[in-house]
Amino acid sequence: NNNNNNKSNINSHPVGRSRSQLPTPKAKKYDRQLRLWGDHGQQAIEQARVLLIGANAVGTETLKNMVLPGVGSFTIMDHRRVTEEDCGSNFFVELARIGEPRAKVCAELLRELNEDVIGDFLEDRLDVLLQRDPGFFTGFSLVIASGVRHSDLLVLSDLLYDRDVPLIVCQQHGMLATCQLVAREHFVWEAHPDNPLPDLRLENPLPEFVAFCDAQDLSAMDSQRHSHTPWLVILYKFLSKWRQANAGKFPSNYAERQAVRQLIRSGERGESDLHGDEENWRQAQSAVTTALLPSKLPSNVNELFKLADQFWLRRQQLSDSSAPSEDRQAAVPPSNWLLLCRTLAEFYRQRGCLPLCGTLPDMVSDSDRYVALLNIYRRAADADLVEFSRLLRVVCLDIGLSADSVPASQIALFCKNARHLRLVKTASYRELSRPLPQTVARCLEETAEAGPSPFWWYLLFHACDRFHTEFGRFPGDTDDVNFLADAGQLKLKCQQLAQDWLASLATTSAAGPTSAPEDLLHELCRFGRAEVHSVAAWMGGVLSQEGIKLITGQFVPETRTMLYDAVLQTFLPVF
Repeated sequence: NNNNNNKSNINSHPVGRSRSQLPTPKAKKYDRQLRLWGDHGQQAIEQARVLLIGANAVGTETLKNMVLPGVGSFTIMDHRRVTEEDCGSNFFVELARIGEPRAKVCAELLRELNEDVIGDFLEDRLDVLLQRDPGFFTGFSLVIASGVRHSDLLVLSDLLYDRDVPLIVCQQHGMLATCQLVAREHFVWEAHPDNPLPDLRLENPLPEFVAFCDAQDLSAMDSQRHSHTPWLVILYKFLSKWRQANAGKFPSNYAERQAVRQLIRSGERGESDLHGDEENWRQAQSAVTTALLPSKLPSNVNELFKLADQFWLRRQQLSDSSAPSEDRQAAVPPSNWLLLCRTLAEFYRQRGCLPLCGTLPDMVSDSDRYVALLNIYRRAADADLVEFSRLLRVVCLDIGLSADSVPASQIALFCKNARHLRLVKTASYRELSRPLPQTVARCLEETAEAGPSPFWWYLLFHACDRFHTEFGRFPGDTDDVNFLADAGQLKLKCQQLAQDWLASLATTSAAGPTSAPEDLLHELCRFGRAEVHSVAAWMGGVLSQEGIKLITGQFVPETRTMLYDAVLQTFLPVF
């Protein structure tokens, strides 16, 4: 197709599928999500085991959004029975089944959504099972805790944090809800940045690419071929011209890149004929901004190098013959991502660059030259992958591991996404639920100046936990007509909690008020811990999205404590 708007994009079809293959029934069923996270992402989802603690509206809406895309198996843990209140907020219970175990009813209805998914349930109390069989909780890929008591969360999260099992915590009070990720270490294999910069190596171009560009004589081309020359070729040729006139240096600032852009503009013919104008030349001018940036090691990758070095240093110290035997035994094999990061650091030290990803951006081009360029970059990426694999074998053998300890598919995925790798870490729930005094003081001071903020709701949520510990119910959750009488006790709990959080500060005089505004106190008492289904459905979408990020290792999960206010339609970080 020689139409001027023919934009070649060989990389856009779904991962792992040949255009000549007929899709399988599973590929048809999951077609849209396969385009998002690929076959390997789908495989990770189908192998995942998810535990939901608390079969309330938020919990079941979250699980629904993980059952539909085909999570391998789920278990619902809840000791409560279905009530009339549940039927008003939870779509996965029925009036006819009031009094039956809530975990059983929800599990049965959720299983109906996807026959590929295995569902189970437990009627045990969380605190009892934590004492009787703590190992039960560590066999899951992900644990979601919805509406769980603070005291139980502390024990559960400590257990999971030590075993590297990610935990998502959610609490809902009426029109408000909070969510929080707790993960000691979560490696992001594919960050999927919104606007990734192309990896073209124009600063030190590939020899095969240089030869290809040198064979393109722009001045001898007819208008059709001139207007379908890939912008990458155009950019390189005029970049080379600029470098020849500037002692071979690479453009390092805006003015120098503008000079290259002017050179490209001077080579555009600008003629309009049967084949249209020269959009490819305008693309070359636009690409100057992103394709001519000096190469440097991304900060996120540099952090991974440091972590790998620290791990290897600790391992070397523990393996030292002078160390106690129990310490030497603690030198456990590193996880795959640490092995790969160690190898990546060695690759970068030797080459001065990261492995080439081997893809090209969209561009106006005739098919033959686009495919030729793409093959050049793919061959270079394959060569980098071979060298990286060789270095990895050396790293593995040096510490007594098998040379094929890491699957080839994982190595290829790692190299392809080397520039965007990152490690996500959070503090433990015990630390997150007790903010630093300086943070609390700052939030209180800001609130005093700007009015109620998400922090106040977060503080009140924890005050409600204290209220529940003392009275066995939440504020407003009573048949008493005068439910606002609980506001006084809630206010007291809020003041005590704020003072506890500020206790280690030398002075709290500048921290602002520690008593929540009356309208916020009354609002929480009016909620009475009620669940509003529209809020639960919205939060279910957010939590399931974060859960899938954790399971697949794709996209970057949100690590901040977030608060959703359905009245104001805001979703903001608490701190």
